[in-house]
Amino acid sequence: MSTSVSKDSLVPIAARGLRVLLVDQKISSLLAVASVLKEFYDVKITNSASAALSMIRQGDDQFDLVMANTNVGKEMDISIFLNSILLKKDMPIICELILSFST
Repeated sequence: MSTSVSKDSLVPIAARGLRVLLVDQKISSLLAVASVLKEFYDVKITNSASAALSMIRQGDDQFDLVMANTNVGKEMDISIFLNSILLKKDMPIICELILSFST
């Protein structure tokens, strides 16, 4: 007997439609993550930390959540980026930390 899970049951109804801003300097990563999330969320992407801050400043309630890679680029340190967001708005932020080890 097989049980299948509907994709609709994977995301709570209350969370559907959240406005998410994805920030990563790698376009391929942005597109991959956005393609998965856009099924349930309103997703905007940028590969620039300063562009992301500008987007956040444009509207008080434009985004419900920011998801960012900790390596947001050479233009800005992740701590400056996060502090700049939190100074503007008390907003949930999810940071992705990728560690690479050389052998």
